[in-house]
Amino acid sequence: MNGISARTKPEAAVGASWERCERTYKLVRDAARPILRMQSAEVAPRLEEMVERTGGRNGIFRQLAGIAAETGACMVLTDTNGVLLRLEGPDNGRAVFEKNGIAYGSCWDERIAGTNGISMALSEGKAFTVRGKDHYFSLLHPFSCTAVPLFDAENQLIGAVNFSMLDRGNTADYLFARQLLGTAAGRIQHLLFERKFKDSLILSVSPRAERDLLQSTELVAVNDDGIILGATAHAHVIAGAETANRLRGKTFEAMFGADAAALDRVPERVMSVRMDHGSTVDIAARKSHTSRKPQRARPPVQQTEAPRPQRRRLSPSLKQLSLGSDVMATMAARAQACFRRSLPFLIEGPSGTGKSSLIAALFQDEDLAASNIMTVDCASLDDTPDDRVYFQTLVDQARVAGAFACDMLGPVSIVLENIDEMPGFAQAFDPFWMNLIRPRQAATCHASLRLAGNP
Repeated sequence: MNGISARTKPEAAVGASWERCERTYKLVRDAARPILRMQSAEVAPRLEEMVERTGGRNGIFRQLAGIAAETGACMVLTDTNGVLLRLEGPDNGRAVFEKNGIAYGSCWDERIAGTNGISMALSEGKAFTVRGKDHYFSLLHPFSCTAVPLFDAENQLIGAVNFSMLDRGNTADYLFARQLLGTAAGRIQHLLFERKFKDSLILSVSPRAERDLLQSTELVAVNDDGIILGATAHAHVIAGAETANRLRGKTFEAMFGADAAALDRVPERVMSVRMDHGSTVDIAARKSHTSRKPQRARPPVQQTEAPRPQRRRLSPSLKQLSLGSDVMATMAARAQACFRRSLPFLIEGPSGTGKSSLIAALFQDEDLAASNIMTVDCASLDDTPDDRVYFQTLVDQARVAGAFACDMLGPVSIVLENIDEMPGFAQAFDPFWMNLIRPRQAATCHASLRLAGNP
């Protein structure tokens, strides 16, 4: 498969798959043992090839396997032929999956296994969920299968990663799996891309998404003349091009409206560009290309006595905010301590007491990018299907952010404004907010800080 295939609606794609299974492959829906399995000797070289093509990213797959075990799912890794190379999940639940054909060496090619999530993700080139009776074989009706394709640095398909679980009919399960697997697949491709184009300027491009906690970031590599050498899987969508191949050989400025050389000179600069199709895109250099120089070997560092731990003082912006008010200084110190330890906290106080200023100062001191901050006005949420889906998606994205280490996603924070007006359906997630956070990963609102009077 070269590049990304044309997108079709999920219902139409599943229907077309069923028609192929019936008319072309002549599969029998009620077959007792429809899923074929390869011998271990046949699977081993395929697994070795997959490890090589994914850059040996076993750490990411281990994280996924751990999350799968916690949620009662099985993580499945397959190659481009749909051969199951890795199966990990809860020890006491794997027998159920293996009994129904979800086992090491099983083949999930549509011609053999009928309509299933893995075959659909591989053929459609995007995240895909097949649940319950959408599976062609009746043996698979108890399960849901959410799969995401894996691409290398050149957008060549290298396999798929999938969560299989007993289908509870809960849309939240599928949404979370898509967010989680999509983030992992994107991270794998980014690492492969950075390795391949390590000697080129790499620019990040991301659409301005006001209601997404996990911003979709793509990478584009350019040469010294600003000509695009390559791009990750969905960069062409941001540029408004039909396929990834349409970017290669074009100038970055022509496709994204920004001068790559100017961004390279100031790598920390983020440029916002209004695209022809109406969306706003944030663009930045990942690191300076022109400033790379060989580094001299540093002399060995002499071992010295470890310094005594010092008490952390208020950072400059918080100190300025607290000037002249001991009460505000105390509140700022507590907020800073909670924020740095990723403890949820609640800021209370009448209008004008400095709540927004305190939040802004915290983010400024931690140098947290605006793209990693999600502000939700709870008063604007209504008990409508759209707001329910939005809030559920936000919760799923927060779970994904908490699941992965900071070096994968960077720190993210959620600010809930007017929390006293949060609708009932959102309050159902209250225990979740308290247990969500992992160290240095996010900050939400709970433990109390009360601001009274003018700061």
